[in-house]
Amino acid sequence: MRINGLSDVQELGFGSMFIIASCPILLTELAHPRHRAFVVAAFGSLFFIGSIIVSWTAFGTTHLHDQWSWRVPTILQIIAPALQLPLMLLVPESPRWLVCQNRSHEAKQLLIRFHGNGDPDNTVVSEQYEEIYRAIRVNYQSKATGWAAWLCGPGNRRRLLLVVASTMFAAWCGSSIVTIYFSIALTQVGITEPAQQTAINGGLQAFNLVVALLGSSVVDKFGRRLLFMLSSIIMLIAMIGFTAATAAFESQHQDGSGVVLVVLFFLFQLGFSVGYGPLSSMYITEICTYDLRAKGVALHYLLVHVSAFFATWINPIALKSLGWRYYIVYVGVLAFQVVFTYLLFPETKGYTVEQISQIFDH
Repeated sequence: MRINGLSDVQELGFGSMFIIASCPILLTELAHPRHRAFVVAAFGSLFFIGSIIVSWTAFGTTHLHDQWSWRVPTILQIIAPALQLPLMLLVPESPRWLVCQNRSHEAKQLLIRFHGNGDPDNTVVSEQYEEIYRAIRVNYQSKATGWAAWLCGPGNRRRLLLVVASTMFAAWCGSSIVTIYFSIALTQVGITEPAQQTAINGGLQAFNLVVALLGSSVVDKFGRRLLFMLSSIIMLIAMIGFTAATAAFESQHQDGSGVVLVVLFFLFQLGFSVGYGPLSSMYITEICTYDLRAKGVALHYLLVHVSAFFATWINPIALKSLGWRYYIVYVGVLAFQVVFTYLLFPETKGYTVEQISQIFDH
């Protein structure tokens, strides 16, 4: 039964990747240029709604001492896919995909309907359609196809660097310790009751949602680059404090350090949720051209899962062997992120998806 259950969970995870990988691409290509940043960033933010439901359901089932304590939160996750199935029939196709399939008339009609309020003479729609058509034609004329296209020209190589960097920065910022090993870290500073840990986690997820939506709403005002830098700086400050608080508890067993650690958890998540949480996949879909967009998102999630494998198997060993000293590694990583982002992350605020390519290719 245990093996079959694990297999079922793996199959569910496999199925979810089709949605997770395709949604930011479709939203980027469907959304009106004025709304694109918020819509795609909000996609990354709304994951926290599921986290809130699961966290507080888990809190409510902590008094159950049988298998229903984990079955109830798991069963609740059937609701969202059941709602998605009929709603998917209402989702339109990407206009860029339609142009690529030589269905240009359908693409223009879709743009007129959703971006021009039904007006076939709308200037914005005409300009957007011409941009899309020219960009797709350029992609067709490219000699490099498939994954080899990443190495064709300095622009694509820079895109590849930024896809890998933004993904690894999000995965290696220390969020794995804060989320996956949340209870272990709390236990280290004396917060051991399951009800206390679950309640703190539930509050943390609600806080994440509010901050992530706030970050999504100001992404076009402050820009991607500034939010990425602000995100890294806040997480760096929190990780330094987190390291000091854990060290103080281990050496002196100060009860007050546990309260400080909880505050630092929220500060760290403030940093992650205002920047890397909602922006990672959005930034990748913006900087990649049409022919590389799906590959960029696929590479993003491949690296996310490779990092998750590392976090699952290596972090527990490192935490057990090094204790609070292991957090110093993430302090160094976060400091490097700040410098790298300042030097190499280009700003994409104010550009259409097709115009962003000029930053890299011209």
